[in-house]
Amino acid sequence: MQPSAVAVGLVVLGLTAVASAQSADKAKVVDAFGTSQRRIGTAAKWEPVNVGDLLAPATWLKTGANSAVLLALPDKHVMRVGANTTVELKALGKDKAYSFNVAAGKVWSIVNSASKPAKYEIETPSAVAGVQGTLFGVFHDATDDATNVSAAEGQVEVRQGGKKWMVKQGSCTNLKRGMKQDAVVMDQPEHIRVMWKLLREREGWMRGGGEKLDRERVERGLQDFDQRHRAAMMEFWKRRQAAAAKAGQRPGPPRGPGKPNGRR
Repeated sequence: MQPSAVAVGLVVLGLTAVASAQSADKAKVVDAFGTSQRRIGTAAKWEPVNVGDLLAPATWLKTGANSAVLLALPDKHVMRVGANTTVELKALGKDKAYSFNVAAGKVWSIVNSASKPAKYEIETPSAVAGVQGTLFGVFHDATDDATNVSAAEGQVEVRQGGKKWMVKQGSCTNLKRGMKQDAVVMDQPEHIRVMWKLLREREGWMRGGGEKLDRERVERGLQDFDQRHRAAMMEFWKRRQAAAAKAGQRPGPPRGPGKPNGRR
């Protein structure tokens, strides 16, 4: 994996999450459905994931279609791994540091600010999300090498080179590796707001009240979200390319989808 060109920092106060007690420096699979596999490093054989498994650092986790895995991390952090996702669990609590590498797909996470992690980073090929305590989602489209970051709680500091943008609660931004111009911080478009509402209403980990996934209603809703999100991102980057061509510049941010909110 090449070093990312974008850094995303997220900060929030006062959010807690419920997670099972477990061995330090390991992630516990507290719920799962569909097809999911794991392996240590890149040379080992893929093996099935089962509820109750303890996953060590350097474990790769891969989910299939209509699948999800819920991970309880040390210090009461929680991560939901969505369908068609490949993620490496790089660091899992040693010295209060957490690091994940999302090669493709979607993850959601609650970071327990009370535990004050020394580091909580989610890396994609086009972004690094550095977290202090928040509820957020990172979605990476490996085909387009594009990442969407949205915050349901707290605020997100997005950095690229020497530039910074603040993404507050209810906002999102889109990034591509090697972007030269400013990113757009916008109000979350409807399909992202609907996605967050669905998770809040149907999955207890979002409310600190349980460790269960909702296979039926949530997965159907997320399938609809995937279709709408893909269409919205295609339109976003199409407009960005058109704006860049008109200005005679490398692709930069257009207006949409979503309404720019000026929260810098």
